[in-house]
Amino acid sequence: MASLSFTPSGSQHSIPRFEGFHEWHIEKFSTRTHAPGFYLTTLFKVPVRDEFGRDVDTVWKITLYPNGCTPQDANYLSLFLCQESGPCHFVRFSFSINTIRSSFKKLLPSNTRICFGLVGNERFPGRGWKRYISVPTVKNYLLQSSDLNIVCSLQLEISTDSVPRFQPNQEIFSDKNNTFDVHSIPFTDCVLVLKNGLEYGVHKFMLAQYSDVFKAMFSHDFAESRSNRVTILDIKSEAIEEMIRFIYSGSTRDIRVVHRALYKAADKYNIIRLKLACETSIINSLKVDNACSTLIFARDNFTNYILNATTKFISYNLNRVKYTQGWQEVIQHADLVDQIFKGLDL
Repeated sequence: MASLSFTPSGSQHSIPRFEGFHEWHIEKFSTRTHAPGFYLTTLFKVPVRDEFGRDVDTVWKITLYPNGCTPQDANYLSLFLCQESGPCHFVRFSFSINTIRSSFKKLLPSNTRICFGLVGNERFPGRGWKRYISVPTVKNYLLQSSDLNIVCSLQLEISTDSVPRFQPNQEIFSDKNNTFDVHSIPFTDCVLVLKNGLEYGVHKFMLAQYSDVFKAMFSHDFAESRSNRVTILDIKSEAIEEMIRFIYSGSTRDIRVVHRALYKAADKYNIIRLKLACETSIINSLKVDNACSTLIFARDNFTNYILNATTKFISYNLNRVKYTQGWQEVIQHADLVDQIFKGLDL
């Protein structure tokens, strides 16, 4: 991973920048004949350090339409880049088509700082060009033999403005001396109602201070705001108690006991510091016996940080993991098997 940074004009702060490079070799391009809309894709990874200081992988996809992405764009190469997974970044990037004989480079307009999201348009994902370059130009001037090389270089800049840096500390993981009683909070103005009938009195202000979901809920004319009751049917009471304890005291009693259910609560209500603490606790608790269930949990809850860490753990310990009971469930899911074997290759 390249270690780079830059300081914008008029600023005293430096911004981390990470570089990635990928070369895509397409054999016998000049002899290919495809209808408009036909496409080829390739994936590659760029390691970065995210806004929390964690080393994570971003996964990118290049999509090439050899004869245009629509009939109107026939006889042109259409070329797009999109982010498949990993944290969002402010991105500077360029495409270039290079050969031994000559080269062609096309950049986005001068303002190339673009905020990439994880989900692009299904038909034309990410950013790029419907008419990148004409097919005759490629075949007549840019090809060496009949093959085509597409080179993609990226510069990824981490946005640090939206989320404060936070490193989980041991107190959040396990503060067994935390005596905060979630059942006797005085002068409450709202009730959390659970599926099993348990109710917890809380303060709207405290919930809204830590969660923008609760803040939006109480700031608009929703049923919860009018009735002062929030019904939660999909999270265990133990996790809700720890969520309340964290909001009021800044720590939990033992996050390891309920970290998966607590992650769901933190994710549902977007309590970022608690969510990060749960992620770290889950990864620190990885063992051969629970690796498969953790992988399924990560997939089902769309947490790429846990998914990537668990994939690496399983890849390093595959000879032991494959004899566990959970392995039989994992191999029933083609996407998880593919995820593991990608981890073996990279």
